[in-house]
Amino acid sequence: MKLLKQQPWTPHDLRRTAVASMAEARADADVRRRVTGHLATDVLGCVYERALRLDDMKAQLATIEAWVSAAAEADAAKGLKPGNVVRLKA
Repeated sequence: MKLLKQQPWTPHDLRRTAVASMAEARADADVRRRVTGHLATDVLGCVYERALRLDDMKAQLATIEAWVSAAAEADAAKGLKPGNVVRLKA
């Protein structure tokens, strides 16, 4: 983090950023919950909702991928190494 002149971050920070990015992309709360691995707390979600919504989840992960890739490319343009950022396979 010193090299990037940033405050230390945690995996939870990345998770929170991903949720915020999905919210900005207008993903509904159920999809954000599923992508981050949270369990439903309401009766509808716990008992009745059985749809996996894989296409919705895939679309939101693509949104996050685009955000991370753009950040890595911006760093590369500044002469910084992009690290381990690779695009997801379709």
